[in-house]
This record gives sequence, C-alpha cells and structure tokens, in this order.
Amino acid sequence: MLAMSYLGPGVRVGSACLVNTRATLEHDVYLGDGSVAGPGAILAGRVRIGLEVEIGAGAVVLPDVSVGDGAVVGAGAVVTANVVAGAIVAGVPARAVGRSSRCDVDQML
Repeated sequence: MLAMSYLGPGVRVGSACLVNTRATLEHDVYLGDGSVAGPGAILAGRVRIGLEVEIGAGAVVLPDVSVGDGAVVGAGAVVTANVVAGAIVAGVPARAVGRSSRCDVDQML
C-alpha cells in the first residue's frame, strides 16, 4: 500500500498485490493475489478483482462489478460491467479491445 491510498471497511487484499499511490478500494472490495491497482484507480463497493489483474492509472470500476483473472483494465477506463478472464478493456465505458497474454483462459476451464 503506497502513499495516500485508501482501503475501506471489509476490503481483502491477496498476497503480492500492489495498491498504488492515491488508489481507493472502497468497502467490501476483494483484490486477488498478484493484482495491481494503479495510481489513482478507484474500485467502488463490492468489486471483485481476480488473480493477476492490472487496473490502470485513474481507472474506475463501478460497484458490484467483477474483473476476471489475468484481465487488464486500461488507464482512465470506466468499467460498468463484468470483465471476463483474460480480456483487455479500455475506454468510457470500458469495452473489450483485446486478449491478455498473461492468462491462458483455456487452462482455467
């Protein structure tokens, strides 16, 4: 956890995670092992972040949204719906723009 970051009540952070400067994890957020919340990222209430996920600088994940294992959320994106494992999403609202090589989804099925 770096300077000026905030972890709200009920937040659970897995092992080997990074909560960057000014990142906000509101109430009841789960950040899976090896995941990164970039500088200024906001994870609103009841968000679930899978394993090895990268949330870019300034991205916002709205309440009750899940981001699957190995996914990447681009800087400044606003995630309004669940993101499948291994997806790369960007934009406002966030849309799929590719697949991450960090996660072999076929191995997880």
